[in-house]
Amino acid sequence: MSQFKLKLFLGMLFFVTAAALVWNFVPVWAAQPTIANAIPNQNATANAAFNFQFAANTFNDSDVGDSLTYSAQLTGGGALPAWLSFDPVTRTFSGTPLNAHIGTVSIDVIADDGNGGTVTDTFDIVVSAAATAVPFMDAPASNATYGTIPVDFALGENPLAGSIHLTFVGTSTITIDLQVASPAVGPYDYSINPTDIMATGAPILSASQNTIPDGAYTVVLSYQSAAGGTAASAIATNVTVNTALVDTDSDGSLDSVEEAGPNNGDANDDGIADIQQANIYSYMNPITSAYAVLETNCERIENFQIGSESSQMPDLEYDYPMGLASFWIHCANAGDTARIRLYYYGVEGSELYSVRKWMNDGSYREIPGYQPLGVLIGGDVIFMTEYEITDGTVFDDDGNQDAVIRDPSGAALRVAQVSATSSANTSTVASSLASTGVNAGAIFATVLTLIGTGALSTTYFLRRKLS
Repeated sequence: MSQFKLKLFLGMLFFVTAAALVWNFVPVWAAQPTIANAIPNQNATANAAFNFQFAANTFNDSDVGDSLTYSAQLTGGGALPAWLSFDPVTRTFSGTPLNAHIGTVSIDVIADDGNGGTVTDTFDIVVSAAATAVPFMDAPASNATYGTIPVDFALGENPLAGSIHLTFVGTSTITIDLQVASPAVGPYDYSINPTDIMATGAPILSASQNTIPDGAYTVVLSYQSAAGGTAASAIATNVTVNTALVDTDSDGSLDSVEEAGPNNGDANDDGIADIQQANIYSYMNPITSAYAVLETNCERIENFQIGSESSQMPDLEYDYPMGLASFWIHCANAGDTARIRLYYYGVEGSELYSVRKWMNDGSYREIPGYQPLGVLIGGDVIFMTEYEITDGTVFDDDGNQDAVIRDPSGAALRVAQVSATSSANTSTVASSLASTGVNAGAIFATVLTLIGTGALSTTYFLRRKLS
């Protein structure tokens, strides 16, 4: 190679090398991006949407023409958690953490100037459990006295696997763990028997002891969600427990009354103690001074009252020797039909009785399909009336299909029949009535006195209670 060609080759090589160096050259004096305003730590709540946009002036690059781009990763490297996403264009983090994500996650945000310069800022996202909703406790109420203790409350949030505790603080402290029937906010309507807490059944999970002694207590309903966090409480003060007022089945008739009833506390003779059945209400009738029983095939009885016919709105053609009974019957479903039976101990029965109902307009109407029956209980024939009312029909006091039947009604005799029946029975009833029943033979003799031999079918007295 000639000397000229060598010089030309070396010159071209120098030119190409220099051009390449100039093309890729980054001056040592080019500014690196910096952190101008650090990203503040952020708080997120489990099961709630999280959204955070860091500020546009978080990073700075003094080089003219540089444009920063952003990326995010877990501190030290690694993809963001599945619940969290990052939009580099809007500089926004978003997502919804779950209970499993409670804790702290550290995030690196990297700013890149596109010329090889980068800077990283780190911040934390602290995921906390949602604040526990404060429960609302309607009962027990402050300054109230109870036998059977009502526990009526709502939680304000779905409890899922949360824990619910009821604590009685007095001369002793009794803690009861509750379990709700299904995941929901409520309201929940329960009752606790202070003489045998665990016999109450659901929703009692456990109790620190099995009784709540008589006395005054501060009652605390405490709820803690499954996500943890601080428990929230509702408090009732000066709640007095009086076990003499216990009503195990919460039908409104005290245990002491139902246990003292006829047939060893099974006044309707169904083989189950009346105190254990909310759909059986046995009571001492103040009008007859003898026991009576209200029975229904629906779920429970509430707001029972017995009284004389209203003097302001009397039924002019009829009298109610056993009084008018008013009550609410709770059925399983709206539109259900309730079979209603009223047993009258110590009362001389008659097929002359009808069942009449006081209506909202002040009138009285006969309930169709009623049956006056005689049932044999403990060797005595007990007078009973049976009829049906369907929820939401005209004989349901409010007329609404709401699974609650409201029914003021009673066994009635025409005024003239009351007088005739009383005088005819004078000689036969005097020694045959007892507080626990009426002698069957005496009743039969009375019927003969009333109507003459064979004039009235004796099938009334031979009818047995329907199953």
